[in-house]
Amino acid sequence: MTPEALLGGFANASIDAARGFRAALEVMARPGRIEDLPGAQPPQPLSVAAGGLILTLCDATTPVHLAGAHDCPALRDWITFHTGAPLVGAEAAQFAIGTWAALNPV
Repeated sequence: MTPEALLGGFANASIDAARGFRAALEVMARPGRIEDLPGAQPPQPLSVAAGGLILTLCDATTPVHLAGAHDCPALRDWITFHTGAPLVGAEAAQFAIGTWAALNPV
């Protein structure tokens, strides 16, 4: 595991995750609405918003698939350390991260 994997998580996990969950519900209930998801600082190529969603929605029971450039050691270590989520192949995933091109065909 890289030392960088230990950085970039929520400062106050329960409160930050609750805020992230509320923001996720708001944008799904109101298409076109934009919410900020501060608090996470994931490694590249993952965005801050995507990192916040991963910290909010993924845990040790959420199989995650990383596709294309997102399947890198820094991101694998970061997700594993902060969420405990198992990293799996596309066919077993409940959550997938990557560009549209890397994720196709869905």
